[in-house]
Amino acid sequence: MYDGENPQLQIVVYVAGGGTSRATKSAYAFLIEGSGALIRLNSDAIGNEGVYVALITAMRILPRGTKVQILMDAELVVRQCMGAAEARQPDIHLLRRRFWILAIQRDFEVGFRWIPHAENKAVKLLRMASEL
Repeated sequence: MYDGENPQLQIVVYVAGGGTSRATKSAYAFLIEGSGALIRLNSDAIGNEGVYVALITAMRILPRGTKVQILMDAELVVRQCMGAAEARQPDIHLLRRRFWILAIQRDFEVGFRWIPHAENKAVKLLRMASEL
């Protein structure tokens, strides 16, 4: 893992998840800059679960050995992925573990950076999709 500040990285991925309860609509999205995006509305994942699901889904389609910078506005998820915060909820802990197993198996060099909500292009995708 690197500190997320290296401008030499090959791929930038924006990640977002939303929804506050299983009773309301929730969704997640990711945008691989220069390649494509995925938006999933009515997901079962809520809150930070959606962020992790988007992150794992994006990583599954990247080529092996990719250097990737992940940008997201979920500060807690950034801190958890960097090892600076503990994932206390069992579901979140499992999703974080799945992410790192995938990253190791696929030989990714991964960096994380928190960005403001207004700068997250995946959030903008979610907003546009919810207006359709």
